[in-house]
Order: sequence, then structure tokens, then C-alpha cells
Amino acid sequence: MSRLGSAIAGIVIIVAAGLCVVASGDAGFAATEPGPVAIRQSVLVDQQELDMEVKPGDGSPEVSQHRAMTLAASYLAGSTQATSVQSRYVLLTFRDADGKIAGGVQDRPAWLVTFRGVDYVPSSSSASVCSCAAVYQRPSTVVTLDARTGALITLLGADN
Repeated sequence: MSRLGSAIAGIVIIVAAGLCVVASGDAGFAATEPGPVAIRQSVLVDQQELDMEVKPGDGSPEVSQHRAMTLAASYLAGSTQATSVQSRYVLLTFRDADGKIAGGVQDRPAWLVTFRGVDYVPSSSSASVCSCAAVYQRPSTVVTLDARTGALITLLGADN
């Protein structure tokens, strides 16, 4: 009888342990998924330094990546001189030095098409006239396009 009792006790322990494992999985520890993290970068739009915030884009953009890259190249003279071209679909926000939304651009679905090696020179200045060219130039030009329509948002200068 002691063997039977030991066997029953063993089965009860195994079943109880199994129930504990199942119950602990249902304990209701609600893990909240963090929202998309905004990446900030200082950029130059014309002669104004802004903070550009980007978060991963939601869903699928109406303008395809290929179309965005073609449009971006058409907006940028010298685009063929780029050492590399990269594009990414994002939610775009611009902030001024006070942290306020700049240009009405907040969480706007956009394509950022970066032309590395194509120097950004603000349209309102001439490198030959401006004695402070180093302040208003960047080594890469980024074309920002509305991801719904393909319309140009702005050209901007970036350090990378």
C-alpha cells in the first residue's frame, strides 16, 4: 500500500506543479508595449537649425519607396553625385529651438531620402557670398516627401 500511496502522491505533485506553471502564465502580468521611440537629430532647413524627430512609419505609405526615391532625385540638382542614397518611411516632426512644432510638421507620414555626399547649401544663401559657409552647409542633403502624395516637404542638411 505504501507503493500505491507514493505513486498517488507523486502524481498529485506532478499535477499540482503543472497547474502552478499554467496558473503562473495566466497571472495577469500585463506588459505594456512601449510606443515607437522618436529619434532626434539636429538638421538645417534653409538657415535655421531645427530638431528633426522621426518615428517608424505606420502601415504602408501610399507613395512607394521606388517612387519616393525617383521624386527625391528630381527635386535635388546634383543627386547623381551622391556617394550613397538611403530612404526610410517615418512619422516626421520638426521642432524649433524652443521645442515648438516648426512649419506645421508633426507626426507627418514622410519619406526621408538621404543623398550622402551631396552638400547641402541653403537656397537663400550663396556659398561664395556667405563668409560663414561652414555654419550653413552640411555634407548630406535629405529630401523629405509627403508619403501620401509625394509632394516635397523640404530639403534639409544633415551631418550624416
